[in-house]
Amino acid sequence: MAYDDVNESLAVLPAVTKRGAAMFLTANVLAFALCGVVFAFFWYGDFLNAIFAPAWRWLDSHSSYTSAAAISPIPAAALVGYGYMRRAMKRRQREKEEAMLAVQEPAADA
Repeated sequence: MAYDDVNESLAVLPAVTKRGAAMFLTANVLAFALCGVVFAFFWYGDFLNAIFAPAWRWLDSHSSYTSAAAISPIPAAALVGYGYMRRAMKRRQREKEEAMLAVQEPAADA
């Protein structure tokens, strides 16, 4: 796509409308209210002790599960990184082969 094909109207930010500003403010008020509700739920949530006490006792007596749960994001991140590494290695190999073919083609034409 050439530079001349770019629609210049896409490069200009749209004007702020009253409706857009009202929706933005409404969304922010709702988000802050939700944050307040979640904060109050945990700050005043002493009733949760009865729910979480058995789970805490179980985790306290099975420390190997607790350790595995704490370390699980690390192998998951390594696995994702390994997948990205393999994809990048294949891309570099493909680009190298394409470059080698591009160099060989002019020699074949001569």
